[in-house]
Amino acid sequence: MPLTGSGAISLNEMHVEAGGSSGTECSLNDSDIRGLISKSAGATMSFNEWYNAASSVADFATTMTVGHTNHTSTIGYSTFGSAAKGFLTTSASQPMFGTSTNSIGSLSSTSNANYFGGNTIHGLAMLGSTTPTAATTGSIHLYVATLNISNSDASFKEVVINGTTYTRSSASYSSSTTGGFAYSSWNWSGVQADLSNPSATISAFSTDPMGPFPAAGNNITITFKRT
Repeated sequence: MPLTGSGAISLNEMHVEAGGSSGTECSLNDSDIRGLISKSAGATMSFNEWYNAASSVADFATTMTVGHTNHTSTIGYSTFGSAAKGFLTTSASQPMFGTSTNSIGSLSSTSNANYFGGNTIHGLAMLGSTTPTAATTGSIHLYVATLNISNSDASFKEVVINGTTYTRSSASYSSSTTGGFAYSSWNWSGVQADLSNPSATISAFSTDPMGPFPAAGNNITITFKRT
């Protein structure tokens, strides 16, 4: 329900409207509270700016140009291969592969003040094993470049990748630093190698789809939602 349109308004009421728990610690500069009125961090704010504010936040839609990469590593006499499809910066490739690789794909917009506290997305891609045995499932990884981003609907509730929806609550969350890259990440495991073919396996070829991602070079819509 929207906040009052006149008279007194409390910080706790703002916090609850933004999805927080009543009576818990919060501040006017918290990203979820600022997000109710689309304010940037550190901006000058007055309580009356929250009159009639509601938790409904516009979707964050961005266009991805899908990229593809392969990575191999050798342990003893065995070679292990994996492939990734989507968007990755060289920074985000470090936690995905354990080493930095070339960036792949692109996003038309990588940040929005109402999502992830305004921090920048460095990766959204699917990873799967190709050798010695090609897997039938892989995992989707979302990397945002800042530690300890809130794992709540204040960051995002769901992401729609090329028409397929993945909820934040069904993802595994972590926050860490790898190779100097500090990040928060969400990971969806058990994603079918080809959503249209349950018997398909992860492909090392850029021309094949992987999960919700089509062949490299295609443009798809990525939409983050909070409500």
